[in-house]
Amino acid sequence: MAEPAGRRVDPADGKAYSFAEISAVYKGQYSPGQIRAYWNSEMRPVESAGLDTAGTSEENRKIDPDDGQAYTFSGLTTKYSGQYSVVELREYWRISMRPIAAGTPSAASAAPRPAGGGPAAAGTTPGAAGGEGSSLAEPPTSKAGGFRASFCPDPKTIGQKFTLTYDKEPIGNFASVNPGDQGLRVGGGTLNGQFQKDLYNFGWQETEKYGPYHNRLFGGVEPLQFARASKELLSLNPNLMAGFVFKASDGGKVGTVFVDVFRNEVRVHGNSLNMAMVYTVGPKRQDCPSDQAFLAQVEATAHNVGLACTEYNALAGAEGFPQIEVLRFPLVSGGAFAGRCPKDAVAAALLRGLIAGCGADSPEMNFAFDGDIFRQTWEAMNTGA
Repeated sequence: MAEPAGRRVDPADGKAYSFAEISAVYKGQYSPGQIRAYWNSEMRPVESAGLDTAGTSEENRKIDPDDGQAYTFSGLTTKYSGQYSVVELREYWRISMRPIAAGTPSAASAAPRPAGGGPAAAGTTPGAAGGEGSSLAEPPTSKAGGFRASFCPDPKTIGQKFTLTYDKEPIGNFASVNPGDQGLRVGGGTLNGQFQKDLYNFGWQETEKYGPYHNRLFGGVEPLQFARASKELLSLNPNLMAGFVFKASDGGKVGTVFVDVFRNEVRVHGNSLNMAMVYTVGPKRQDCPSDQAFLAQVEATAHNVGLACTEYNALAGAEGFPQIEVLRFPLVSGGAFAGRCPKDAVAAALLRGLIAGCGADSPEMNFAFDGDIFRQTWEAMNTGA
């Protein structure tokens, strides 16, 4: 993808940068896709922003839901100085704060008050459920960070035993999340095995090619990178026209996400709209010291899925690839993988993570039916039940 031209003003400090310069400033804190999205959505061209007013104009202020006042990013960092990191504040700015509306008072004109909410209360600070840094305090909404949700019906009502991995007649460009394993293969037991059957039987895919390909792609990138597979790597997997990976922050396989874009002739049910598989590895409760630690990993995994799909969609058009419009999402790390951890707690962690990872380019999250746990948990989070 070509590097954007020109210079833009970073609302964090009011200074103008080229794309290469801003990439250097935030290298190691954000992935290239996140930096590009920040350049496109938050930074203003020098000629329109003006260096003397950068970061203080109406378009560069946002409303903090903690107190309803408008802040520049630098003003926000001053307000929460010592409470949150710059990374957490930038996520809060991007996800939870909304653009200023005409007539909204600025923070400078408002009476000061203690910061009782802020990033943690608004559901953007990563953390374990119910503990310090928990994002349970504010429920998700359909507009949170571009997050959109829909829920599959009980499959029994439409003559099926379970929610399909891929619909025969999807309503848009469709992808499905496969909760894989540490071997990064497609196959085995549980839902991963169902993917193997469906890709093979209804897409005529060579499913044994995924494991070696995923492992090679995984081994060639650094943590927090969203990277595209080279032509050489793609030659290992004849099922794909393109492939991408977002590697988890700790460099491990848990929480890593692959976006596998199918070649048109091997799309499931022969439908060109069934265009991709999103492969991730969720945690197992037995590998974690506590329910809290397990749920934190579940949330982080969902966050990475949302982030990877958002970044893919942001670059897909320019690269000539189809965007993901609908993503079917199952109960990752549920069932036996959750041990005795409550099912609704797993669903809530997944919802929180997706909300934090989604952006303007995110697909609609279409939740698979699993005892209707996603719909029930969503409603409980929105009503405070």
